[in-house]
Amino acid sequence: MVGITTVLMQSLPKPINDSTHTPGSAYALMLALRLDKDEAIRDKQFSFVESQPLLLSDVKRYAKDVDKLSQKDILPIIEMSIPALKRLSAKQYGEFKQHLTQFIFIDKKSDLQEWLHFRLLSHYLDQHFNVNSKKRFARSYHSFSQIKGSIVCTMSLLANEAHEDDAQKDAAFNKGMQSLNINDTSRIAAEQLEFIDVNKSIEKIDYLVPLLKDEFLTACANCIEQDNSITPTEWGLLRVVAACIGCPMPIVNRPD
Repeated sequence: MVGITTVLMQSLPKPINDSTHTPGSAYALMLALRLDKDEAIRDKQFSFVESQPLLLSDVKRYAKDVDKLSQKDILPIIEMSIPALKRLSAKQYGEFKQHLTQFIFIDKKSDLQEWLHFRLLSHYLDQHFNVNSKKRFARSYHSFSQIKGSIVCTMSLLANEAHEDDAQKDAAFNKGMQSLNINDTSRIAAEQLEFIDVNKSIEKIDYLVPLLKDEFLTACANCIEQDNSITPTEWGLLRVVAACIGCPMPIVNRPD
């Protein structure tokens, strides 16, 4: 992963690369990454930070380079920015989280890319700033059957994003589940899957013992590689799941 980061840093526009190293600039960059393509909505997003002229100026400045970025580079850029964002004060982080929420939910809904962005930042930063921290249970899960519903939920999300055709989605889902020797389940359709349920499922999966986490992620990789190809969205989704359960990424081919 270090090699990927090094190559990415060399390929990024200099303003984007530089902005990942200082707290205020990283703050503005994270907001710029979530600017809407619709100019009217973008203007409303700008209004959320108009009381902070320097921040507004930086968001607008980074927007020009953000619009040129490849989708596959967004999550690595977020991860590159985490050390700088951890140097915000607790008050600044509270304001940042509020602004990010406003930018994402301005249209009253969240798409997968927005969820990935928000979930990754929350995972790395909420615990650091002691936000919504929950006492970790002493117990762990020692079998997949104990949290089968959570595995079905997460694998369904992966399968739904992997294909447009229902038959292919089912094939991807079944391949992932069969890798875990779970055969008596069905994929949850995309329209029935809520991100709040996925969040709760990932939290439960995080309590698997380490060896089972590795097996679970390998099964996730089998799911998205069912058609022998990986899109940037699928790769990003696997990356976020791996980060949230504290497990290394399985070996998969990163999309070009």
